Amino acid sequence: MPFRDENTSAFGPDDLDVLTAAFNAAWEQLVTTDGRIGSEDQAELLKKRLATCILACAAPGQLDRAKLTEDGLKVLFDGVEWPPADETLVKNPAIGMKP
Repeated sequence: MPFRDENTSAFGPDDLDVLTAAFNAAWEQLVTTDGRIGSEDQAELLKKRLATCILACAAPGQLDRAKLTEDGLKVLFDGVEWPPADETLVKNPAIGMKP
């Protein structure tokens, strides 16, 4: 469950299903676009950041999986569209992420 470390008490089970589906779709886009996420530790850190970004875009009861996927990736990359036109982001997904 990607949101196990986050406070999700405002969301019901159906909301969490949508959040998880948005996370899985966003993660799939990241992996398919680059495929070189880095070490296992780097991948876990990126997953946690992605989950936090998606949760930050969510509002209880008003969840759209596709929009959460898109918005979560934008927040993750500090407003940069995904997939990026700039190849440096594809080569290093850590660029543009806030610490």
